[in-house]
Amino acid sequence: PGRRRIGFVCDAVTFCPFPDETKLIPDELKGALAQQNPILQQVLPVFDRIQQDMNGLLMQVNQGLFKSRGFDIVRVDLDNDVPDDVQALVVFGAKSTFSDYQLYQMDQFVMRGGSLVAFLFPFDVKMQLMNTKGELDEGGALTKNTSNIDDLLASWGIKPTKKLIVDTANNGEVVLYAQVEIMGRGMVQQAGFPYPALPMFKDFDTSDPLVRSTTSLTLPYATSLEL
Repeated sequence: PGRRRIGFVCDAVTFCPFPDETKLIPDELKGALAQQNPILQQVLPVFDRIQQDMNGLLMQVNQGLFKSRGFDIVRVDLDNDVPDDVQALVVFGAKSTFSDYQLYQMDQFVMRGGSLVAFLFPFDVKMQLMNTKGELDEGGALTKNTSNIDDLLASWGIKPTKKLIVDTANNGEVVLYAQVEIMGRGMVQQAGFPYPALPMFKDFDTSDPLVRSTTSLTLPYATSLEL
């Protein structure tokens, strides 16, 4: 009681570290779907198990990364008022658009003295994979997400450029998999390659308490900011 709380915004397809009890397929629809296609009677339980596994992982993140370390986090729906005891909001990787009212809610929260942490997720990435012949399959793509959190940040003087940062000298690795045949047996091999779209940063301000203990940081598919 009395502890400051951190709210995770769970709108606009953000990462939300809370289990979702809303079923992917409502129970009242399952019977009708199974009647139309009997095969679905075997498939539908798989969706329930997948959702249970996902909720289990989210609970592990909730407890392991936050609550066990002393952070009191709460789910926030911006269609409703932000609870008075929430001191900071986290917007983690929004992929879709916020409504005007939701943007207004965040703006007013900051105007009242609250802190907002926004992790941008500007690009959706689909890596190309190799088939059994060693050829690249079609479908690899990098597309911009439709989040409008950038507009809110720009109104405060922090404008994301939506340009992709690459660094050919300091970067992380991407691991690719290929299915190959060795002595008549199919095997999957993997290899890591330096990848310019995973820029690595090593020069941090040692006088800043936020980053002075950080030795390196890799930001996958990052964008730049204009102040």
